[in-house]
Amino acid sequence: MKRILSIVLMIAILLQTFSSLVIVSGYEVNKSFISTYLCENKNKPKLHCNGQCYLMKALKKEAAEQEQKANNSLREKFEINLFEHSVVQNFIDSTYIELTQQRFFLQKETCTVSLSIYQPPQV
Repeated sequence: MKRILSIVLMIAILLQTFSSLVIVSGYEVNKSFISTYLCENKNKPKLHCNGQCYLMKALKKEAAEQEQKANNSLREKFEINLFEHSVVQNFIDSTYIELTQQRFFLQKETCTVSLSIYQPPQV
């Protein structure tokens, strides 16, 4: 199972890396269909476009998408949220907090500690 998952992930990464190669190979495989149906210059046979206009559009579109993804990822990395508003709900009753603080201070006053133990040695 791990081997299949690693192969699938490796293929996905390679396809993403060589996406322009995938577009060009798709053009070469479907060249006759693209030149007859998808070419913008099919009415002008003197240009001998043969669907290259479609290929160039697809490559430009892919390059623009990759650039946009790169810009968005850089923006997300370096964007600093200075004014982040967060709402914190206090589920503890404030009277309980006040009572425990009062008990703490009352206990602190009644406790006596001898400070003679904590004095540094005399030279």
